[in-house]
Amino acid sequence: MSRDISLLEIHRVIFHGVPSRRTGSSEAPELSGTESTLDVAALNYLRRRLVGALTSNAYPVVFDSSANSVVPSLILKNLAGANQDFVQDSQDIANHLFQMQPGSSPPGMLAVADCSLGRLSVFAVVKLEHDEGARAYPDNSQGYPTFRLEHLRDLMLTGKARVFKLGLFIQEGADLDSIDGRVADSQAARGSASGVADYFLRRFLGCELRQDPAAVTQDFFTATESWLNTAVPDPDKQARYTIAVLTEMRRYADTLNPQSFAAEYLDLEDRQNFIEHLDANDVPTNIFPKNIDRVAPRLRKVSMDL
Repeated sequence: MSRDISLLEIHRVIFHGVPSRRTGSSEAPELSGTESTLDVAALNYLRRRLVGALTSNAYPVVFDSSANSVVPSLILKNLAGANQDFVQDSQDIANHLFQMQPGSSPPGMLAVADCSLGRLSVFAVVKLEHDEGARAYPDNSQGYPTFRLEHLRDLMLTGKARVFKLGLFIQEGADLDSIDGRVADSQAARGSASGVADYFLRRFLGCELRQDPAAVTQDFFTATESWLNTAVPDPDKQARYTIAVLTEMRRYADTLNPQSFAAEYLDLEDRQNFIEHLDANDVPTNIFPKNIDRVAPRLRKVSMDL
């Protein structure tokens, strides 16, 4: 079932520097020895960026018992409240990211955050790439009003940040299988089977997708068909929506976002009902990786009938 991620609160956070892991390089992670201090404005900005990524581009994941990663046990430990070693655990996570990322991965920062969602404990792991920009400010030092341009390096979380990878884990029970995981990757390679860089999802976080892409695509199509047959009595509208579904399923894209689909194709009065129907049938209402192999025969039949 869906959750209101906009209610996410960040209680403490720590940042570590993670350099590129180039062959032959002697560089190592630059680890913080204490929690980071953020003012209210910075904390709110970080929260908005996390919520934005999770709302638009997050995939449901579960922990893979066969993965060789230290991260799942550390996440479980912290979600269970045994987080007296928050700083040390975050350092272990940063070191593991450094070891698992490929040599082509750019240098950046790792943020580890202790959060909550209502009464539920939440643990977030965020990889950020450094960005740069410029700031103009008034300068009268030469006796005339003008503006001086200052080059700013090592910016993070800018509006056009090129790399933004995020794992968010919500406590629902006492073991790994009960944790609700979400992973977002704004820079996953096109055609990726999971929509998330493999090193980040599997080797680093020790996760796998909650549902197979072909299975979840089939669930979406089946639930959408049932909604059209039960909630859309107008035959003209039903035909228009059916064409939209066929178009979306055959579109050259390796992901599907039901929220975007509803906004683009459905009339305003039908959108919420459609999303609620998907949610009630345990179909993701945010982006998921698409694979139409299982529904291809059904798509051909619907096209012919239409």
